Amino acid sequence: MAANHDLTIPPFEQIWARMNVDEAAVRADTKDLRFEGGAGAVLKIGMCLGVIGFFLGVLAYFVSNTLGILIILPSVAIMGVSVFVGLKRAGAASDTFTESVGAPLMRQLLDGMASHDTVSGDASPMQAAYTPRGEVPRPLLAASGLVYDTRMVQEDVVTGRLGATDFVLADLKWRSAITPEERARENSEPSERQWREWRSVARKRLNDTGLRVTRSMVQAEAETMYWRSRRRSALEQKLADALDARMREAHRLGPSLVFFSADFHKHFTSETYFLPRKRVRGLEAMEKREADGAGLEPMRLVGTQMPDGVDGWTSDQAEARYLVTPQLIEALNAFVAEAGSDAVAVSFTDNRMNIAVGVDTDRFSLDPTNGDIRAAAEQIYRDMVRFLRLVQDFDLNTRIWTKD
Repeated sequence: MAANHDLTIPPFEQIWARMNVDEAAVRADTKDLRFEGGAGAVLKIGMCLGVIGFFLGVLAYFVSNTLGILIILPSVAIMGVSVFVGLKRAGAASDTFTESVGAPLMRQLLDGMASHDTVSGDASPMQAAYTPRGEVPRPLLAASGLVYDTRMVQEDVVTGRLGATDFVLADLKWRSAITPEERARENSEPSERQWREWRSVARKRLNDTGLRVTRSMVQAEAETMYWRSRRRSALEQKLADALDARMREAHRLGPSLVFFSADFHKHFTSETYFLPRKRVRGLEAMEKREADGAGLEPMRLVGTQMPDGVDGWTSDQAEARYLVTPQLIEALNAFVAEAGSDAVAVSFTDNRMNIAVGVDTDRFSLDPTNGDIRAAAEQIYRDMVRFLRLVQDFDLNTRIWTKD
């Protein structure tokens, strides 16, 4: 696919030579991510002892309840402390890798990229910025329609412009995603059956007062008891907030859902989606009933198709065929094959094209199973270049149409 701006990308060997990384020092500084060294060995032993003790306690419980509990409680405590400390140390090691290798690599790559206008021959540096702890605005994630939880943990955000095409790329952590059903259950009121149980408890409590009990008194007491049970003390809230913060930090070590969004250079009023048939790795899904309710219908592709397991939906067949050209689908299919994932979604909304790809690894960080620092940096380089090349494909659209 020819582009309005050709993208010049510095080779990895050139970037790596300029970074002058002390691999041995970085490997030593990140050993906690691989649970190496004395502290790592102690933590691994603690986790193993905790797991073994827990199962032995469960077996002992059937012989003696007291003995089982006496074994289970300290085992769970040992395992919990080992996991907590291990994750904290692993997170610190991951941050060390980002500071010493990841961030410099990203900045060298972005600073070394340039766009060449294929008509005038003029060259200009790519305008881009990298923020390790950045976030894509939640409204943009929501408008894309690709993810079911816009509150996912995020990191490694790249924002920039190539030619006339502005873009954003981010690493979302799909294991931190909460489905709408789970979130609704967290915030929902009790069911009728649960209200009956609360009223039964309230009636018993009111009967003990010796007062004449009415239905309205029982309902009021049941509601008071329920909402009091939901209210957290200041200490409980502080502990919950601390646990949530620790969980979010732990999720930063988890697998990636890479989100990419770019200006499509055309005003369009329709909505077009290519979504998986069921939710997977943080990606939203679409069923016919939901599509009907949203005014969408199956998209009819001619002579081309998206990857297996992905269905197309649109609110305007004619405009969708204008937006989704065979060449664009071909480029997307090649990209998906290169990314090596079957969890992919694409949308055309709010004059933007959005892509999300879910994988089973942390895509822009050090692999905890491999201490090869150079290999890890080269993998990050290849992944980033793969996504940034999409910008070149999208910049083609300025030749075909503009918003003016």
